[in-house]
Amino acid sequence: MSILSLTILIPLTLIIGIGAAAIGATAWTMLVPVLFVLLGFNIYVTLFLSLLIDCVNALVMTVISARQQQLDVGQGLKLSVFGSVFVIMGIYLGTTFIPQNEEMFKSPTVVIILCIGLSFIRKGYRQGRLELEEDDPKPHFRKSIEVNSKNSPFRRVLFFPAVFLVSFWSGLTGIGGGMLYSVFLMFFRGYQVLKATGTSMLLTFITTVFATSGIYLQIPAEHAINQQMALSALILVAVSVSGTVLGARVVYSLSLKKLNYLIGVVILTAALVAIIQRMFFIS
Repeated sequence: MSILSLTILIPLTLIIGIGAAAIGATAWTMLVPVLFVLLGFNIYVTLFLSLLIDCVNALVMTVISARQQQLDVGQGLKLSVFGSVFVIMGIYLGTTFIPQNEEMFKSPTVVIILCIGLSFIRKGYRQGRLELEEDDPKPHFRKSIEVNSKNSPFRRVLFFPAVFLVSFWSGLTGIGGGMLYSVFLMFFRGYQVLKATGTSMLLTFITTVFATSGIYLQIPAEHAINQQMALSALILVAVSVSGTVLGARVVYSLSLKKLNYLIGVVILTAALVAIIQRMFFIS
């Protein structure tokens, strides 16, 4: 990997790390088009590097969340067992799906990302209104506008099919899925942001261990990871982890209102980067 490539990738991986701390954002959206299209990496090497960053970021954030008591270990492990089955299924089918659909990796869909980002901006605005009514600006653990899913059987029924879809898609296309797991835990289970992110990171770490290993085994011999590539990958992982640690410090210091705004801005930034990639780098 050249110095020019690292110059491009280091700022991206730093942002990815911050996004992982805020909401479990995956490296896939920002990193895959740059590696695959702009820098010309093999698709399997590209997906391996993206998943490796997601896996290590998820591990770091799992540890941080556990220390902050923002991790539901039982739920995370149960979902990990469930999700890993479908990740492995996706990996198996991906051996034929990925070579036949390489074009889809050049241009990520940003509509869903935009909608999620805007929903957090809206959520931050509503939380701000609620805080003004309470007149008690303590961070994190005051009354919030999180969904109470205990009174919503419909959402409970849809939760596992949603996790199945993301897990299967993760194995099939090499996407981390942490952000969607976080959103599902908030929407379907009523978790607050920090607990949803912490729990999703445990789930993401375990499932991406399988996904990363599966993609690595599919890397063609002519594109095998050599010593120089391994060193470059370690640099990118280290930078991304630094972003995760930095992001976690910021996240755990914010009020719910500011936290939702931060998440919205991070997600919208990822969408903006994807749009720019599509406009300027993808023919």
